[in-house]
Amino acid sequence: MDYTNKLHLVYGDGSLGVGGAGFHYIFSYERGGLESLKVNGKEWLYRTPVPTFWRATTDNDRGSGFNVKSAQWLGADCFQKCTAINVTVDNHDFGGLPLDNDHYSNEETAERVTVVYTFETLTVPATTVTMTYTVEVGGAITVHVHYTGKAGLPELPVMGVRLIMPTAATGFEYQGLSGETYPDRMAGAKRGTYQIQGLPVAKYLVPQENGMHMATDWVEVTRTANRSA
Repeated sequence: MDYTNKLHLVYGDGSLGVGGAGFHYIFSYERGGLESLKVNGKEWLYRTPVPTFWRATTDNDRGSGFNVKSAQWLGADCFQKCTAINVTVDNHDFGGLPLDNDHYSNEETAERVTVVYTFETLTVPATTVTMTYTVEVGGAITVHVHYTGKAGLPELPVMGVRLIMPTAATGFEYQGLSGETYPDRMAGAKRGTYQIQGLPVAKYLVPQENGMHMATDWVEVTRTANRSA
């Protein structure tokens, strides 16, 4: 069957497969995220993307005791707890997972698929983060991450998504502020589009956060080496 104008769905016991011309994705119910992202026969994921809450501490962090006061975010970053998964296919919300797999053939199609993973942070008190994947015809994936703040939690070191690829990048291009910028170090930076060769990391004696870019509109990562899945 030609799935050029439709997404091809494979309903599994532990995952949902979404494919089309030149791409196939696997959304895992057991691992709590996008487990495989294959485009043109190449696998682009090494680990399931998850929320991240921790960054390497700086000398200022250690001097102010920030790393101690916010230490529980390190535990939340290392250990992820997915508590709910919801699947919506076109306009049909399953209200959870489509586990009645015997009702589906191997030729199921759709125009849009949305998978929502809800994570509960291992903090006291706990809060939630949702990661929503929306797949459109043609293979484009939109990922929306929502963090729910909660009173009583220590200062959050960082909020983002950890995306690990199978091979190292050779560089990246981004649109935003020039140079290395931070919330307290943005004055003097110029907006534009910049290309960075390699992955420059400062050779600190003690590893610490570096290379941040504030107010970034988009980032395009370049890789020359891939792995076939």
